[in-house]
Amino acid sequence: MKDNMMKKDELLNLKELHDMAAGDKKFLNKVAEEFELMARETLVELNQGLTSANLAVIRSAVHRIKPNFSYLGMEQQAKDASVIILKIDHDGNNKEIINMAHDLTEDIHQAINEVQDVKSTWK
Repeated sequence: MKDNMMKKDELLNLKELHDMAAGDKKFLNKVAEEFELMARETLVELNQGLTSANLAVIRSAVHRIKPNFSYLGMEQQAKDASVIILKIDHDGNNKEIINMAHDLTEDIHQAINEVQDVKSTWK
């Protein structure tokens, strides 16, 4: 598990997103706002799944947020999401899945904070 006392490295790599935006700050802000909204909704669903140890709910939440990791340059989180989904689909160890999903919630929180920080520079 991750140590909350340690400063984590930045998760986002926005080079690809900046390339797609070609300087369009409205586009960047729209993507950031949509990510924040979707991430917060996903966190609610993911936390419900974690609280009840409901793997179907966890899988649904992880599957929903997984594509967003890629366009924000969060390749490790995209891989982690794939592993969680595969483990659920193939009757993996529940405790391991819960721990991985919990770690992913921490990364989602951090990503929201990072998006908010960079969004302020796009205005």
